[in-house]
Amino acid sequence: MKLNLQFLSRPLTKEVLFTLATFLFLIPKPYHTIPALDASWQVALETAFFKGWEFGRTVNFTGGPLSLLYAPTSLSTHVFSQIAAESAVLILAIFLIFRAMRGQATLMSVLLFGSLLVCSVVANDGIFMVSITAGAFILLRLENSRWAPILIPIYFAVLALMKFSFATLGILCILTLTVGKLLNNDRQTAGKLVGSYVLSFLFIWILIGQNLRTIPGFFINSYYISKGYLWNMHLHDVQTIFFYLVYLLIITSVPIFLFCLAKRREIESWLSLVIAAGTIYLSWKAGITRTGSHMGFFLQAVVVVSFLVKPLASDRKLAAIWVSIITISFISGFIWVYPGGAKPVVSTAWKKFTENLVFIGNPDTLNQSFTRLIPYVLLENELPQIKQKVGDSSIDVLHFQQAILILNGMNYEPRPTVQNYPAYNHHLSNLNLTHIKNSPPKFLIVKYGVI
Repeated sequence: MKLNLQFLSRPLTKEVLFTLATFLFLIPKPYHTIPALDASWQVALETAFFKGWEFGRTVNFTGGPLSLLYAPTSLSTHVFSQIAAESAVLILAIFLIFRAMRGQATLMSVLLFGSLLVCSVVANDGIFMVSITAGAFILLRLENSRWAPILIPIYFAVLALMKFSFATLGILCILTLTVGKLLNNDRQTAGKLVGSYVLSFLFIWILIGQNLRTIPGFFINSYYISKGYLWNMHLHDVQTIFFYLVYLLIITSVPIFLFCLAKRREIESWLSLVIAAGTIYLSWKAGITRTGSHMGFFLQAVVVVSFLVKPLASDRKLAAIWVSIITISFISGFIWVYPGGAKPVVSTAWKKFTENLVFIGNPDTLNQSFTRLIPYVLLENELPQIKQKVGDSSIDVLHFQQAILILNGMNYEPRPTVQNYPAYNHHLSNLNLTHIKNSPPKFLIVKYGVI
């Protein structure tokens, strides 16, 4: 029996099928918080969204007011609403990536499918990042499109409200594409790009209850927190990982530069170079400073950017050899360099896939297990004596167990840096100092369980 794959020759069909296949491995299901670092900051940001706390003033973080769309931890019992909202954004992100590959061989989509899976076992941050790059390349290559210059910037604006790094790359892409349109005397499309992004960002900002006057603080303070993470979270990795990342950076960046240099008379090549460089730099920042599972963000960006830039190469054989080298290096890195190796990554991906199939067949099981877990977690972290002492007064915790205060229904009042009072730089220290001088919480838990 001969397998007929002719239906894959239809561009939209192929893109939809690969999108749905990828999504089956990555369905975002919420998990309940535990009194730990990564869980608590997610719950604090979720609480900030529902209580309408002002980002840029009351709350400052690398995650924005819509961070609950990519951070799966939750205290909420609205399980299906959360899954639906997160899924909608994730599906759109995956689709944009495969849509940007239109015109390339099906094998390229298969390789892309594999890279999206193995790199997203820990988090979907990398997918959202490269979806911005994919959207930019779609806008770069589409001509006389009425809706793309409006819809894609709106998507960028949504991601900008999810995480600061998404906002940074999105703004870079919008500005780069706008300059390109202006150089081509296409003022109408340039106006659509900027107008759609700015107006949709402002509209969503107001719609979710934020104050327009805090927007500058949102960007400035997020920048300083991001800068602080770069310094504070730097890991001293083994030389093998460092050399591998540098090698991957070189074999990706140098050919892209040469491809664009060969077509230096074409504006599109220079715009492609700026977009690719911005993506690689931001993903490199995550990969080289925190490594561990985070190096997957850089590996993912390397593959996606290379695949998107490939059509710029004049010599198809040379481009194919280049993509082959990157693919082999990508796989080899997971086998010999990635912490823990490829086996746990593959097994985790398969486990998530099988769990997702069970969830699709019986979604109410997740809802029941999630809601039933809340009373048990509260019982383990109940603070009856502290609650009796504090009452309805404002309270903060010195370390990073904010979720415990929220879980206990206490009047949690965050400091500007959310996670801790010892800040990463002078700007953030001043924010905390002003807060503790002018409007401190009445109570402060110095150590979990002790006042």
